[in-house]
Amino acid sequence: LRIDLSDDVKTLSPEEAKAHLDDYVKARIESLGAGEPQNVVTHIRVGAPTTEVIALGRELDADLMVMGTHGRRGVKRLLLGSVAQAVARNAGCPVLVVRPPASGDHPGAEV
Repeated sequence: LRIDLSDDVKTLSPEEAKAHLDDYVKARIESLGAGEPQNVVTHIRVGAPTTEVIALGRELDADLMVMGTHGRRGVKRLLLGSVAQAVARNAGCPVLVVRPPASGDHPGAEV
């Protein structure tokens, strides 16, 4: 697995990638003022993103999946596709797709 760690791109084992992901999720939750994360489980899967996300949702018997999207439109979306859109069409449960806020739409956004 490859992960971008600032200016360096490093190859990590799945275990190392999971540890970085766990740390990132914990820091993000705490930065939102939600306190110590409770009942948060991270998953690392290798393969086609759409296939792996749908498979994980089915394995976990998910009631709801929440996915972020880059919010691409037009030609970029056509060329790059949309994992969130494909998951929403093919998942076995409802999928909530969350777009990033427009610049300035949330506290702390750079103006």
